[in-house]
Amino acid sequence: MGVVTADLAAVKSAAVQFLRDRLDDSGMSQTELAKLAKLERSHISEMLAGRLERFSLNRVNQVLAVFNAEIETSYQFNPPSLNPTPR
Repeated sequence: MGVVTADLAAVKSAAVQFLRDRLDDSGMSQTELAKLAKLERSHISEMLAGRLERFSLNRVNQVLAVFNAEIETSYQFNPPSLNPTPR
């Protein structure tokens, strides 16, 4: 597992813990959350059980949005210099 993949897995895991906590606090059922997130209840159940490998970042964010939260990402491209440094 690469560093980026490991980092993303850790962030998704933290997001799922957030979802568990918000569900407990709100008293909302998995069925209600699924309806609000426009997903199947089985997807919510899998996600909350920690089976995250099948869920994209966008899908996790779709559920987080119900609680006005999101995983934010940023990318940066660093191309090699077009003018090699003289030796």
